[in-house]
Amino acid sequence: MEEAAVPVARFGLAGDALVLTTDPEADVRRIAGALPSSAGEPRGALSGGLRKRALRDYVARRLDLPAPTAAALAPLGDLAFSLRAELDRLEGRAELPFGG
Repeated sequence: MEEAAVPVARFGLAGDALVLTTDPEADVRRIAGALPSSAGEPRGALSGGLRKRALRDYVARRLDLPAPTAAALAPLGDLAFSLRAELDRLEGRAELPFGG
C-alpha cells in the first residue's frame, strides 16, 4: 500500500497467516511463523492492534501536526480492534484507552 508514492504498509499471505506490517524491512515469513500475541483479548474473525507510539506517530503525520502540538497525543493508549462478518451484518469493536 502506498500513499503519495511512499510505502505505508505491506501485506500478504505467508503460509496460512495474513501478515500486515508498516515496516518495509520486516521479515514477513518470520512474522507469519511467530506465536501470536495480544495486549488484550481480541475476539472476531479479524482482530488486531496498533501500539500507542505507532498510533500517535500516524495521527501526527496524517494531520501534519507540529511537534509541540503532537505532544498532546501522549495520553492515547494502544488501539485494539476486531471485526466479525455474519450473513446479514458486519460487527466491529474498537478500544482506545485515553489518559493512562
